[in-house]
Amino acid sequence: MVRKQDNTNRRNVLKTIGASAIGFSTVGTVTAKRENQFRRDVDQARKLREKTGENNKFIEYLQKKGYAVKSNTVHDKVHLGGNDGPSTQRLSSDELTATINVSAWHRNCNPDPYDVYAEYYFEWNMNGGSGDGDKDGFSVGWPASDFQYEENSATSSSNVDFHTRDNSLNAVFFKYDDTGLGGYWGDDYDSGYGGCYMNTESGYGDSSTFAGKWAHTYDNLTICGASASGSGEPSWSFCNDGKKDYMGFTQTDYSEADQYWANCQ
Repeated sequence: MVRKQDNTNRRNVLKTIGASAIGFSTVGTVTAKRENQFRRDVDQARKLREKTGENNKFIEYLQKKGYAVKSNTVHDKVHLGGNDGPSTQRLSSDELTATINVSAWHRNCNPDPYDVYAEYYFEWNMNGGSGDGDKDGFSVGWPASDFQYEENSATSSSNVDFHTRDNSLNAVFFKYDDTGLGGYWGDDYDSGYGGCYMNTESGYGDSSTFAGKWAHTYDNLTICGASASGSGEPSWSFCNDGKKDYMGFTQTDYSEADQYWANCQ
Protein backbone atom coordinates (compact mmCIF):
# COMPACT_ATOMS: atom_id res chain seq x y z
CA MET A 1 0.00 0.00 0.00
CA VAL A 2 1.40 3.38 -0.96
CA ARG A 3 1.16 6.02 1.70
CA LYS A 4 -0.41 9.31 0.66
CA GLN A 5 2.01 12.23 0.48
CA ASP A 6 1.50 14.29 3.65
CA ASN A 7 3.66 17.30 2.96
CA THR A 8 1.74 18.90 0.08
CA ASN A 9 2.43 22.55 0.89
CA ARG A 10 6.17 22.10 1.01
CA ARG A 11 6.22 20.34 -2.33
CA ASN A 12 3.83 22.45 -4.40
CA VAL A 13 6.79 23.18 -6.61
CA LEU A 14 6.53 19.63 -7.94
CA LYS A 15 3.25 20.48 -9.64
CA THR A 16 5.21 22.53 -12.13
CA ILE A 17 8.05 20.00 -12.59
CA GLY A 18 7.25 17.19 -15.01
CA ALA A 19 8.95 13.81 -14.82
CA SER A 20 9.47 13.84 -18.57
CA ALA A 21 11.42 17.08 -18.33
CA ILE A 22 13.73 15.64 -15.72
CA GLY A 23 14.02 12.22 -17.29
CA PHE A 24 13.53 10.19 -14.10
CA SER A 25 12.36 6.58 -14.05
CA THR A 26 10.17 5.13 -11.29
CA VAL A 27 10.71 1.46 -12.09
CA GLY A 28 11.13 -0.78 -9.06
CA THR A 29 10.36 -0.28 -5.38
CA VAL A 30 12.24 1.11 -2.41
CA THR A 31 10.95 -0.33 0.88
CA ALA A 32 11.74 0.27 4.53
CA LYS A 33 13.55 -3.09 4.57
CA ARG A 34 16.18 -1.84 2.12
CA GLU A 35 18.09 0.62 4.29
CA ASN A 36 21.41 -1.11 3.61
CA GLN A 37 20.44 -2.05 0.07
CA PHE A 38 20.57 1.61 -1.04
CA ARG A 39 24.28 1.79 -0.33
CA ARG A 40 24.94 -1.52 -2.02
CA ASP A 41 23.07 -0.27 -5.07
CA VAL A 42 25.07 2.96 -5.15
CA ASP A 43 28.29 0.97 -4.94
CA GLN A 44 27.18 -1.31 -7.78
CA ALA A 45 26.20 1.71 -9.89
CA ARG A 46 29.69 3.17 -9.44
CA LYS A 47 31.30 -0.13 -10.45
CA LEU A 48 29.16 -0.27 -13.58
CA ARG A 49 30.18 3.28 -14.48
CA GLU A 50 33.85 2.46 -13.95
CA LYS A 51 33.54 -0.56 -16.22
CA THR A 52 31.72 1.27 -19.02
CA GLY A 53 33.17 4.77 -18.63
CA GLU A 54 29.65 6.23 -18.86
CA ASN A 55 28.00 8.26 -16.10
CA ASN A 56 24.60 7.52 -17.63
CA LYS A 57 25.07 3.88 -16.61
CA PHE A 58 25.35 5.03 -12.97
CA ILE A 59 22.12 7.01 -13.27
CA GLU A 60 20.17 4.36 -15.18
CA TYR A 61 21.13 1.58 -12.77
CA LEU A 62 19.82 3.47 -9.73
CA GLN A 63 16.67 4.54 -11.57
CA LYS A 64 15.88 0.93 -12.49
CA LYS A 65 16.31 0.03 -8.81
CA GLY A 66 13.62 2.58 -7.96
CA TYR A 67 15.69 5.57 -6.78
CA ALA A 68 15.31 9.02 -8.26
CA VAL A 69 18.61 10.58 -9.38
CA LYS A 70 19.29 14.23 -10.15
CA SER A 71 22.37 14.98 -12.24
CA ASN A 72 23.81 18.24 -13.56
CA THR A 73 26.86 18.52 -15.85
CA VAL A 74 29.07 21.39 -17.03
CA HIS A 75 31.95 21.46 -19.55
CA ASP A 76 34.95 23.76 -19.10
CA LYS A 77 37.80 24.42 -21.49
CA VAL A 78 41.28 24.66 -19.98
CA HIS A 79 43.32 27.82 -20.42
CA LEU A 80 46.87 27.13 -21.56
CA GLY A 81 49.61 29.73 -21.61
CA GLY A 82 52.86 27.85 -21.91
CA ASN A 83 54.94 25.65 -19.64
CA ASP A 84 53.50 27.04 -16.41
CA GLY A 85 50.01 25.73 -17.04
CA PRO A 86 46.69 27.50 -17.61
CA SER A 87 46.38 31.25 -18.13
CA THR A 88 44.02 33.61 -19.91
CA GLN A 89 46.19 33.69 -23.02
CA ARG A 90 44.23 31.17 -25.05
CA LEU A 91 41.68 28.39 -24.73
CA SER A 92 42.87 24.88 -25.44
CA SER A 93 40.84 21.94 -26.66
CA ASP A 94 41.43 20.18 -23.33
CA GLU A 95 38.21 19.86 -21.42
CA LEU A 96 36.93 19.10 -17.92
CA THR A 97 33.47 17.56 -17.67
CA ALA A 98 32.13 17.92 -14.13
CA THR A 99 28.90 16.41 -12.79
CA ILE A 100 26.98 16.47 -9.51
CA ASN A 101 24.96 13.28 -8.93
CA VAL A 102 22.44 13.11 -6.06
CA SER A 103 20.24 10.19 -5.01
CA ALA A 104 18.43 9.17 -1.81
CA TRP A 105 16.52 6.50 0.08
CA HIS A 106 13.36 7.19 2.12
CA ARG A 107 12.75 5.34 5.35
CA ASN A 108 9.21 4.13 6.14
CA CYS A 109 7.87 6.13 3.18
CA ASN A 110 8.72 9.42 4.87
CA PRO A 111 8.67 12.31 2.36
CA ASP A 112 12.00 13.59 3.67
CA PRO A 113 15.04 11.57 2.54
CA TYR A 114 16.66 9.42 5.20
CA ASP A 115 19.88 8.45 3.47
CA VAL A 116 21.36 10.79 0.83
CA TYR A 117 24.34 10.18 -1.45
CA ALA A 118 25.97 13.05 -3.35
CA GLU A 119 29.12 12.96 -5.47
CA TYR A 120 31.26 15.03 -7.81
CA TYR A 121 32.11 12.98 -10.92
CA PHE A 122 34.66 14.25 -13.45
CA GLU A 123 36.18 13.42 -16.81
CA TRP A 124 39.34 14.95 -18.31
CA ASN A 125 39.92 14.95 -22.08
CA MET A 126 43.40 16.16 -23.01
CA ASN A 127 44.26 17.09 -26.59
CA GLY A 128 47.72 18.55 -26.59
CA GLY A 129 47.97 19.84 -23.03
CA SER A 130 49.42 18.11 -20.01
CA GLY A 131 49.06 17.91 -16.26
CA ASP A 132 51.13 20.33 -14.21
CA GLY A 133 52.13 18.19 -11.23
CA ASP A 134 50.33 20.15 -8.53
CA LYS A 135 47.28 18.44 -7.07
CA ASP A 136 43.93 19.93 -8.04
CA GLY A 137 41.10 20.23 -5.56
CA PHE A 138 37.39 19.62 -5.98
CA SER A 139 34.44 19.41 -3.62
CA VAL A 140 30.74 18.83 -3.14
CA GLY A 141 28.84 20.99 -0.64
CA TRP A 142 25.27 21.58 0.57
CA PRO A 143 23.37 23.99 2.87
CA ALA A 144 24.54 23.45 6.43
CA SER A 145 21.02 23.62 7.87
CA ASP A 146 19.56 21.06 5.44
CA PHE A 147 21.82 17.99 5.55
CA GLN A 148 24.51 16.67 7.86
CA TYR A 149 27.62 14.77 6.80
CA GLU A 150 27.72 11.18 8.02
CA GLU A 151 31.00 10.60 9.80
CA ASN A 152 33.61 8.56 7.88
CA SER A 153 31.32 8.16 4.86
CA ALA A 154 33.51 9.98 2.31
CA THR A 155 34.36 7.77 -0.66
CA SER A 156 36.34 8.28 -3.85
CA SER A 157 37.84 6.55 -6.87
CA SER A 158 41.34 5.08 -6.60
CA ASN A 159 42.93 8.06 -8.38
CA VAL A 160 41.45 10.56 -5.89
CA ASP A 161 42.53 11.33 -2.31
CA PHE A 162 40.15 12.47 0.43
CA HIS A 163 41.44 15.83 1.67
CA THR A 164 39.14 17.13 4.41
CA ARG A 165 35.58 17.97 5.35
CA ASP A 166 34.38 21.39 6.37
CA ASN A 167 34.08 21.88 10.15
CA SER A 168 30.45 22.91 9.75
CA LEU A 169 29.77 19.47 8.25
CA ASN A 170 28.43 20.74 4.94
CA ALA A 171 31.14 19.92 2.40
CA VAL A 172 33.77 17.31 1.56
CA PHE A 173 36.98 18.08 -0.32
CA PHE A 174 39.22 15.89 -2.44
CA LYS A 175 42.53 16.13 -4.32
CA TYR A 176 43.38 14.85 -7.77
CA ASP A 177 46.89 14.52 -9.24
CA ASP A 178 46.79 15.41 -12.94
CA THR A 179 50.47 14.64 -13.55
CA GLY A 180 49.64 11.63 -15.72
CA LEU A 181 47.38 13.58 -18.06
CA GLY A 182 48.49 14.49 -21.58
CA GLY A 183 52.06 15.15 -22.63
CA TYR A 184 54.41 12.68 -24.30
CA TRP A 185 53.95 9.83 -21.81
CA GLY A 186 50.57 10.77 -20.36
CA ASP A 187 47.03 9.56 -20.98
CA ASP A 188 44.56 11.67 -22.93
CA TYR A 189 41.59 10.69 -20.75
CA ASP A 190 40.89 10.12 -17.08
CA SER A 191 37.81 10.08 -14.83
CA GLY A 192 36.98 9.73 -11.16
CA TYR A 193 34.72 10.83 -8.33
CA GLY A 194 34.51 11.91 -4.72
CA GLY A 195 31.37 11.91 -2.59
CA CYS A 196 29.74 11.05 0.72
CA TYR A 197 26.54 10.11 2.51
CA MET A 198 24.51 12.45 4.67
CA ASN A 199 21.31 12.57 6.70
CA THR A 200 18.45 15.06 6.59
CA GLU A 201 18.32 17.95 9.05
CA SER A 202 15.06 19.58 10.14
CA GLY A 203 15.73 22.56 7.90
CA TYR A 204 15.47 20.59 4.65
CA GLY A 205 13.36 22.33 1.98
CA ASP A 206 12.62 22.33 -1.72
CA SER A 207 15.22 25.04 -2.32
CA SER A 208 18.07 22.83 -1.08
CA THR A 209 20.96 22.64 -3.52
CA PHE A 210 24.21 20.73 -3.88
CA ALA A 211 27.21 22.55 -5.36
CA GLY A 212 30.60 21.49 -6.71
CA LYS A 213 33.67 23.36 -7.90
CA TRP A 214 37.10 22.42 -9.26
CA ALA A 215 40.32 24.27 -8.41
CA HIS A 216 42.98 23.65 -11.08
CA THR A 217 46.35 24.44 -9.46
CA TYR A 218 49.70 24.98 -11.15
CA ASP A 219 52.98 26.88 -10.89
CA ASN A 220 53.78 25.09 -7.60
CA LEU A 221 50.52 26.09 -5.93
CA THR A 222 49.65 23.75 -3.05
CA ILE A 223 46.26 23.42 -1.36
CA CYS A 224 46.43 23.49 2.45
CA GLY A 225 42.85 23.82 3.66
CA ALA A 226 39.25 24.18 2.57
CA SER A 227 35.88 25.35 3.86
CA ALA A 228 32.33 26.01 2.70
CA SER A 229 29.82 28.79 3.22
CA GLY A 230 26.50 28.14 4.91
CA SER A 231 24.94 27.59 1.49
CA GLY A 232 27.59 25.05 0.46
CA GLU A 233 29.84 27.26 -1.69
CA PRO A 234 33.37 25.80 -1.46
CA SER A 235 36.64 27.71 -1.03
CA TRP A 236 40.30 26.72 -0.66
CA SER A 237 43.31 28.10 1.17
CA PHE A 238 46.85 27.74 -0.22
CA CYS A 239 50.24 27.24 1.40
CA ASN A 240 52.26 29.33 -1.04
CA ASP A 241 52.14 31.57 -4.08
CA GLY A 242 51.17 30.08 -7.42
CA LYS A 243 48.35 30.04 -9.94
CA LYS A 244 44.91 28.49 -10.20
CA ASP A 245 41.80 28.35 -12.34
CA TYR A 246 38.40 27.80 -10.78
CA MET A 247 36.27 25.72 -13.09
CA GLY A 248 33.79 22.84 -13.23
CA PHE A 249 31.16 24.66 -11.15
CA THR A 250 27.82 22.86 -11.11
CA GLN A 251 24.71 23.01 -8.92
CA THR A 252 21.79 20.63 -8.44
CA ASP A 253 18.34 21.41 -7.01
CA TYR A 254 17.62 18.59 -4.60
CA SER A 255 13.81 18.86 -4.76
CA GLU A 256 13.90 17.44 -8.28
CA ALA A 257 15.75 14.36 -7.07
CA ASP A 258 13.23 13.87 -4.30
CA GLN A 259 9.87 13.87 -6.02
CA TYR A 260 9.49 10.10 -6.18
CA TRP A 261 9.80 9.65 -2.41
CA ALA A 262 6.44 7.79 -2.40
CA ASN A 263 7.79 4.99 -4.57
CA CYS A 264 7.71 2.48 -1.73
CA GLN A 265 5.43 -0.19 -0.31
